[in-house]
Amino acid sequence: MLRGNSELKKKVFAGIELTMLFIVTMTSTFGIHPILAQNSMIVNGDFETGSMSGWSRDPYNPGGTVTIQSSIVHNGSYALKIDTLNASYGDFVYQNVSLPHASFEFECWVYRESGKGHRIELVRDWNFSGDAYFVTSVCFRNDTVEFGTWTHSREHWEGLSIPYILSSGTWHHVEVKANATSITQELFIDDGFIAEQISNWTYLPEHIILGDVGFTPCQGLFYYDDVCLTPVAIHAVGGISLPVNKLELLVPYIELTILLAVAVVTIAYVKKRKRNTEIIS
Repeated sequence: MLRGNSELKKKVFAGIELTMLFIVTMTSTFGIHPILAQNSMIVNGDFETGSMSGWSRDPYNPGGTVTIQSSIVHNGSYALKIDTLNASYGDFVYQNVSLPHASFEFECWVYRESGKGHRIELVRDWNFSGDAYFVTSVCFRNDTVEFGTWTHSREHWEGLSIPYILSSGTWHHVEVKANATSITQELFIDDGFIAEQISNWTYLPEHIILGDVGFTPCQGLFYYDDVCLTPVAIHAVGGISLPVNKLELLVPYIELTILLAVAVVTIAYVKKRKRNTEIIS
């Protein structure tokens, strides 16, 4: 009797372990990238309103053109186009954001048509006249990507300049994972690890900026789509920290785990009853 129960428990736990291993493999190896996160802090991040709703234009001296267009899109019907090829100062859009803590995951899709480059920045304490703390900066300039953190008035740069060519004529998935516990930020492009930086603080970003920022513009023609900023959940699955929206996507797999466990128990029970019946007969 005890031996039978022990075997039954082993089978149940084996089924659960196999299913959880499948979940962890799917999330860590292939990743889960929703088109637009359900818990994103970004308003109109997919630009599917067909307008600039939720976004504001460069408050300084915009020198380029900013449009919502439908010719080149990553998903849906619309995407943002920023053209600063001939701009003497630059042009960009921004949005105010509010995060509950300093651990977050930012991702967007970027399409480079031509030109030298553009920037993606998460900043705080921006007084809309030039000064700000740059929490995260991803700058595509010529054949490099600059990934780092800038202090007030850009007095001190902390970061890396990595040789990287952002190929034109195709969409690229840009992702930054910030961990407030380890005070690190990781940059991924097209799901490939590019670099990691260590910050001196855990400031919360208050604004997101897309485009060509600065007195020396990169000058480029870029498109943006499916912009997402998601707080990272404290929970972990199989040792893997997942953003809240991605954790929710695991619900079907958890349900599958329960169904599989029930199936294993049922099969084991039927086999045991059959074996007992054969012994009695």
